[in-house]
Amino acid sequence: MVVAALTATAAFSADSASPVNFHEHVAPLLFRHCSPCHRPGQSAPFSLLSFADAKKHARDLADVTARRFMPPWLPAPGHGEFVGERRLSDAEIAVFARWHQAGAPEGDPAKGPPNPVFPTEWQLGPPDLIVKMPAAYTVPSGGRDVYRHFILPLSITNRRWVRAWE
Repeated sequence: MVVAALTATAAFSADSASPVNFHEHVAPLLFRHCSPCHRPGQSAPFSLLSFADAKKHARDLADVTARRFMPPWLPAPGHGEFVGERRLSDAEIAVFARWHQAGAPEGDPAKGPPNPVFPTEWQLGPPDLIVKMPAAYTVPSGGRDVYRHFILPLSITNRRWVRAWE
């Protein structure tokens, strides 16, 4: 995984005049920073797992990355190092802008990274406790971000410590 990240980073520091395409330049960024949420069954309203998915959103990808709205990462730069940080570098943001400005070219699929593989079961192992909402809440597919707090009923009788949640 580290080798792939280093290879992908090297491609982004290339001359800004060199052509940018989906498979060689955009897909590695999407797969690392976007597809964990932008895939079927996850929180984002659309998928970013294929060229067709991304091409439909090329303008939006350039816009939301330039404004640092996506990928969401609230800690301000320079205030600590975080495992799993999702902040894009200026060079990575420029890739989205250049790809959009070039008309979102596909490039050679053989030169792209393999599609990401995500766990189908619990990512952190089987849980000790599953808490469910009494009623489903549907996140709208458009508009502004929705920030909500939900109070969930717990069926525990003694104090428990939360080490992780999924």
